[in-house]
Amino acid sequence: MQNSAIKSQRDRSIDFMRFIGIFLIVMAHNREGLPNTLFEFRSFDVPLMVFVSGLCFSGKYISNTKQFLLRRTPRLIIPLYVFLTAYFLLCFFIIYMFGVNTNLNFRMVAESYLLLGGIGFVWIIKVFLLIMLLTPALLYVYRKLPNITLFCIIALVTQTLYIKYVGGVESSTPFQFFIREFVLYATGYSIVFLCGLQAGNPNSRLKSAIPWFLLLLIYFVYHIATENNAILPINKHKYPPADIFLVYGCAISFLLNLLRPIFSKLANRITDFVGSNTMWIYLYHIPLVSPFSRIEVHWSLRFLTMFCIAMTITYLQVTFSHRAENKWPWSGWKYLRG
Repeated sequence: MQNSAIKSQRDRSIDFMRFIGIFLIVMAHNREGLPNTLFEFRSFDVPLMVFVSGLCFSGKYISNTKQFLLRRTPRLIIPLYVFLTAYFLLCFFIIYMFGVNTNLNFRMVAESYLLLGGIGFVWIIKVFLLIMLLTPALLYVYRKLPNITLFCIIALVTQTLYIKYVGGVESSTPFQFFIREFVLYATGYSIVFLCGLQAGNPNSRLKSAIPWFLLLLIYFVYHIATENNAILPINKHKYPPADIFLVYGCAISFLLNLLRPIFSKLANRITDFVGSNTMWIYLYHIPLVSPFSRIEVHWSLRFLTMFCIAMTITYLQVTFSHRAENKWPWSGWKYLRG
């Protein structure tokens, strides 16, 4: 937990939005039994988390880019690497002691550390790392461009056309792989981050949201007119992010941003804690996904149990880190929370 001086500085509505984001991300990983309509509906979860990151940087200026990157990068990489190391050691222990096949191999381990797939959940960390590295440049772009909404829409159209006609689904060369797995993720989520920066301006919150809702309406009308499916296929355009996935993510994020006064009133100790410790809650839910998928109960019970377990482990870890920091002062304790 945080002391009162720090706690008073946090915007509880921001933590509430983070709570919504991580809640829906964990829900998505309980795919067994989850209704497809709900699975598509919650597809704004990762864009919302990036949008909130932009929201937090709105009106801010980075005076020293090098210092910013040196301070921020470890906050993402160290918790991930600590978790992955503990996770892989546990898997190898289970394999050695019980002979259980965990489908773990050297390539999976290496790709996990390199954020290239691996165990299958680290791509979100890659997204936040890319956006963090681009934050100084994105702040500069936001300050210099007179119409950031038009810029974002042009970038969205360019990204979508590239993926449709050039990028393709498979990447046959190292260069294509780099473009697909890094450049397209960086540019796609940069659009969402820039929208978050704009949404932080109280004078343009509603005005900046309107174009995204209009685009979303156009997509719905087009889909109804041309497709037989009843559900708009949002997740189809998620890897890499483009098209309706980005439009939907930005539109819903703008809507939730307009609801922040309500979120401030709804905020409580649970949403405050979850919103300020999303990283570790996300990491701790990862080893629960596979075993929980084998439990034959209603998906909602399975999901809520998984979320509560991840949150409880994180709470115990955060509590321990604060007590340990008070007893044995060390800057490294901060990596066990956040």
